[in-house]
Amino acid sequence: MLQINQIKLPIGHSEADLEHKISKTLKLSKQQGFTYKITKQSIDARKKPDLYYVYSLNVKVKEEDKILKRVHSNSVISIEEKEYEIPN
Repeated sequence: MLQINQIKLPIGHSEADLEHKISKTLKLSKQQGFTYKITKQSIDARKKPDLYYVYSLNVKVKEEDKILKRVHSNSVISIEEKEYEIPN
C-alpha cells in the first residue's frame, strides 16, 4: 500500500478531481485501477481568499515497487496496513 501526503485541492473540488490528482501524482495510466482511502483531511487557509483541502491518502495499486521507482517524490511512501487490536 502506498501513502500519499500533501495532496492539495481547492475547496469546491469533486471526487473525480481527487482521483485525477492521485493518478497524476503516481504517474498511472488510465488503464491502471486503484482504490484509495482518505486518512486525513485538513484545510489550508494561510492565504485567506484561496482555501484548499490538504489530504493524506492510502492507495492500493498493483506493482507498487515499479510505481515507487517511477515517482521520485518524498510525499509518496510505501506502508504496511496494520490492524489495531484493543488490549484486554
